[in-house]
Amino acid sequence: MKILLFEDNQGNMDVAQRVMSKHSVHDFTFCSKGNDALEAFVRSDGLISDFFSPAEDGEVERLYQEVYLNPLIDALGGITGFSTPKTEQGKEIKEFINSLLSKRLIWGSSDGVQRFCMHIKEFFTEYGNGPPRNDYLHQNRGYGGVLMLQAYEQNKPCVLFSDLHSHGLEYSKGNPINGMVMLAPLMAKGIFTPEQLKEYHGEQGSRLIGSSGYCKVGKESPEQWELAYQKLISQVS
Repeated sequence: MKILLFEDNQGNMDVAQRVMSKHSVHDFTFCSKGNDALEAFVRSDGLISDFFSPAEDGEVERLYQEVYLNPLIDALGGITGFSTPKTEQGKEIKEFINSLLSKRLIWGSSDGVQRFCMHIKEFFTEYGNGPPRNDYLHQNRGYGGVLMLQAYEQNKPCVLFSDLHSHGLEYSKGNPINGMVMLAPLMAKGIFTPEQLKEYHGEQGSRLIGSSGYCKVGKESPEQWELAYQKLISQVS
């Protein structure tokens, strides 16, 4: 089996490589850049992926804007403006987020709309002649989300290994974005369930999420990389 592992942090990658070297029955490709990972994915049978990595030019950025970020912004605009998103994917994401709000899995309905308005102003709206006031999403991209969508569409086993919940998005500049919002395009496809979201969101720590489950994350821990590997393999056998 050819397995792609996408991780932009070199320290984490070093741990991952040591762990995966014990599973020589498989052929691993390790990528730290989005464009390299996108190219390698074509030749891969399975995926273990981080979510955020530094912004790049090229095809991975084009796909991220087209199939991930723009539909999410379209959906958030529909929620805060009480309007219908322009795209089918935006409609799908809006419907999913509204279902979470109605079940109080993220926030209450009225509070949720207010928070989404805050997110749009803070992270997605240009501030003067520059990027948004909080430029985290200007500097970083959820390229792992693009890879996960492609794995889902091509029926390839996949595991998202991310510290998204305790990421810089949660704690920056006083107006944190709920990290789970960035997973909405994946969850709208059914890659993750609302039940997983509730448990993920209910902890201060990070999580490993995959089609077959999730666990506490410690990317410096060989045990957690081994668990990510086992969760991937469990989707095959």
